Amino acid sequence: MKKKLIILGSAIYVVGYMNAQTTFTALKTKMQAFTNTIQNQKSHNFNQISSTGYYLPSVEVHYMFDTVANNWKAPHDSVTISYYSGWPNEGKVNEKIHHGYDSFTNSWNPQNKEYNNYNNNGLLIAKRNYYFSSPNWQPSYRDSIVYNSNNKPIEEMGQNWDNVSNNWGNITTKTTYTYNSNNKLIAEEHFQWDWITNTLTPFSKTTYSYNAAMQPTLELGMNWDNATSTYMNNYQNVYKYDSNGKINLAYMLSYNSSSNSWDTTVRIVNIIWYKWYSSDIEDINNKNLISNFEFQVRTGPGVYLPTFKVSHTYDPIDDRILTNDNYSWDTGTNSWKKQNGSQQYQYTRDASHNNMVIESIEKDWYNHLNAYRNYYKISYRNPQYMTSVKNFDNSINGYLIYPNPSSDQLYISINNMPSNEELQVKISNLQGQEIIYQKLLNHQSLNVSDLSNDIYILQIQTSNGKNAQTKFVKN
Repeated sequence: MKKKLIILGSAIYVVGYMNAQTTFTALKTKMQAFTNTIQNQKSHNFNQISSTGYYLPSVEVHYMFDTVANNWKAPHDSVTISYYSGWPNEGKVNEKIHHGYDSFTNSWNPQNKEYNNYNNNGLLIAKRNYYFSSPNWQPSYRDSIVYNSNNKPIEEMGQNWDNVSNNWGNITTKTTYTYNSNNKLIAEEHFQWDWITNTLTPFSKTTYSYNAAMQPTLELGMNWDNATSTYMNNYQNVYKYDSNGKINLAYMLSYNSSSNSWDTTVRIVNIIWYKWYSSDIEDINNKNLISNFEFQVRTGPGVYLPTFKVSHTYDPIDDRILTNDNYSWDTGTNSWKKQNGSQQYQYTRDASHNNMVIESIEKDWYNHLNAYRNYYKISYRNPQYMTSVKNFDNSINGYLIYPNPSSDQLYISINNMPSNEELQVKISNLQGQEIIYQKLLNHQSLNVSDLSNDIYILQIQTSNGKNAQTKFVKN
């Protein structure tokens, strides 16, 4: 959960200072960083749970494609994975071990592993990393996260292992999070270890402003200046919303210290959302998915020229990315040109294991071929069965959904719970495919008018980790 400059989940990503002389390469790097953020979005806390259970692989085997021999090379890496069982951590990764393949001995050699620890509210509280030094595993790094009573992260700390003392050393990185009275993130501050002074010193700070609907409208990034011992302005991101509450325009502004003014260097336009769940920027589990966005560079007052475009398509079963295409603007033809590095994914599923993916193939785009070519393959093996949320041992008592059947609005009410209590609500079809994910306050209604007439699974999760599941009918 380190600072990634996340803006509204998978919304606008900025990795640093941009000025009027931003180069083509630098802007492309920023565009790719935004794309990677979208690709790396994780499933939210419901974790693809269906009414009939689901499967997760316990082994991954990785392959690279040999373009000369035109076939897949011997596997170069494998991963073994163990999962937590039992709610609320069911299906979350407990331990992940990476192995490298030795073609001379035809064996797998352990390389590194990570171990995750969650609390009883389903929140990650520690992540530890190890490397293998025969014959033992040696700790290398760990992250620790502290939450407040509202289950919001307030502090994250990173530490390296000290081989001399044989213990965890000083905290080398720290991030603190501050919230307003509405539990919205208003500031996060980052600290790094100064090896000269042997102290933890400020590094950067980001503050957030909101509109009346509690949607972020401004992100202000600042860097620490050692000479003045203060934070200096670095960048601003400004966000605009459409009538449905989704981001439809963003501006990136850089700070000119000489004139003490802000200059708009880039804007992001033609933002199209495949799915929009939440504008909650501190919700690291939200799953906004974007279909299209374009970067335009400012060349003069009110004048912007197209530069880059990113386009995505998704698998309707579980929202895996099918295509991740990058384009640059061709001034000669006044059109978009697909760039090397664009990607296409193919998935093979096992219907007998609830459509678990058993193989994924990444194909990369090559301009000289005007086509995609095999690049990377992962084989997913040894499926582990997860029992699904029907076995909650931390269930909500006294909840009501009405009317049932419903044609438009479905009200959710939980007894003995404040009206301002935030709920996470998921609706899936009987095949386990997620249809709706939304945050509501207790006693609010959910709009189901766009659903087809059918039977659905409704799952509710409270801020303190209690859960409920039931069926309802859309008519």
